[in-house]
Amino acid sequence: MSQEFYPGSFFGIMYVMEYSGFKRIRINTAVISGKGFFRLLRCLHRGGTSRPGKLALLICPDILNVVSEGINTILITGTNGKTTTARMIMHMLKEAGIPYFGTFSGGNEKSSICTEYILNYDCRLSKPRKSVAVIECDEKYIPKVIHEISPDVVVITNITEDQIDRLGTEEDVFRIMRDAMVPLNAVFCLNENDKYIHRFKEAFTGKSVVRYSGKPGIVMINGQSIPVSLNIPGEFNINNAAAACAALHAEGYLNDRTAASLETFKAPFGRMEKIDIDGVQVTLNLVKNVRGLEDMLQYIKSLSNGFRVVLGFNAKREDGRDTSWIEKMDWERYSDVLNDAAVYGENAFITKQVLIGKGIEAAYISGTDQLLSLIQKSDVPVFLIMNYTCMMDFRTVLSAKGYVKDFWNT
Repeated sequence: MSQEFYPGSFFGIMYVMEYSGFKRIRINTAVISGKGFFRLLRCLHRGGTSRPGKLALLICPDILNVVSEGINTILITGTNGKTTTARMIMHMLKEAGIPYFGTFSGGNEKSSICTEYILNYDCRLSKPRKSVAVIECDEKYIPKVIHEISPDVVVITNITEDQIDRLGTEEDVFRIMRDAMVPLNAVFCLNENDKYIHRFKEAFTGKSVVRYSGKPGIVMINGQSIPVSLNIPGEFNINNAAAACAALHAEGYLNDRTAASLETFKAPFGRMEKIDIDGVQVTLNLVKNVRGLEDMLQYIKSLSNGFRVVLGFNAKREDGRDTSWIEKMDWERYSDVLNDAAVYGENAFITKQVLIGKGIEAAYISGTDQLLSLIQKSDVPVFLIMNYTCMMDFRTVLSAKGYVKDFWNT
């Protein structure tokens, strides 16, 4: 035995404790503490998505390795569409009668992912309760998560410019994801409409790959046409449905019944979410980059009815503090959509100045009370287009007033 691990030394004591039962105590302590903290946060009407996982990781840094062992994990990552795709997969699994757990609330950092795994872990039996997981993961955290949970299926939605200050360029994101994924023994579901598909296919040579794409009424899986019907609008949601079908195909669960179940799928909170505010129809949709904003405005442009658009953008850490994407947007293309627009959030002044520079006038909204009043007085449907923290802040107000459920109950 080396001197470092001599039984009488500090390191020797720790070595003996780690491999003589203490590790099991530490694992159970981490899981029980995380679960207890989760229940406390829910009693206090807090989300509890990430902090229970942070506590568990503090007690046992390798807890994710333990609680994810033996789990058949479907991992969804990419720039846009992760949450909706994950919830579609869960909906299809439920319709197929397959028990699962997953990131219901859109938490996609390591701590949020850890929370879901510890909630599913049974300390008495030292094993998970359910053996299938549907996990959404932010692109930045892929290297920190993917080799601990060892997913069986990886769904890549797309790569586009997003939060440059936090994630870097598109090329940076591609390299981060590729380098982390190449060692995996997994099935990779790739979007045929994404410009990086050929480079991903080249990187995954010799591995199992499922190709997917979508167009209205149809998804294509490895070149095979499958009819689908959605009750949520937007061409981007057809692509999300195709990604979900690809995941089920990879797992062997895709059939006529599971594909048809998408017709009853309801969008998760903040993703084309329909809200009635005192008789005014409101659609709340998360956007965080040029691609998502273009998709949403293009959908609104296709409508024939009158409407009002509110653009709400913050610049907190979760959103990315870089605001250059607002300036890069081709606003003139959607000037007809924005003829009755309003701006809201921390970046309202910046957004308003950019729009003025493009010849588009927009009303300035100074706070949540004014925004709620504008909605209540509107004689046309209102589209709230917001980035993450702006959406969550206003949705919290709506929840407190009884217009929506808490996001973890949707």
